Amino acid sequence: MVTKRDDYEEEEVSETADERKGFSLSLSTIILGILFLVICEMFLYFLSTKTDASFSLSEIILGIFISLVITLFFSWARYIMNSNKYLGIIIGITGTGSTIYMLTRKFVGPYTTIFVILGTIIGIGYLLIHFMKLNKI
Repeated sequence: MVTKRDDYEEEEVSETADERKGFSLSLSTIILGILFLVICEMFLYFLSTKTDASFSLSEIILGIFISLVITLFFSWARYIMNSNKYLGIIIGITGTGSTIYMLTRKFVGPYTTIFVILGTIIGIGYLLIHFMKLNKI
């Protein structure tokens, strides 16, 4: 016997506030962006003083762009953690590792090491804070 589609009771789909929540610019994301902006600008400034190059508007724009890309990457990993927290952590750690590898292939020295360690602590700390928030729910 064939049953009409109208005979089935359809379940109502109700989304919670967390499921509807898309990308949001939180205070922690703004702080992350400011910290990475300071780190990028300081790294480029110290690099220019060590290489006797000028620190001009192009380096400032480059630092802003790099900090924006890094902040958006960590925000994207946090957004992924809303649906699958382990995948978000894996993506964040993999992206951090590949960024460290890329940076240390090009630059070597104490300033590079210091800025890599600071950036790693800040980035992984950001992901771990949001991972712990998701575990409390």
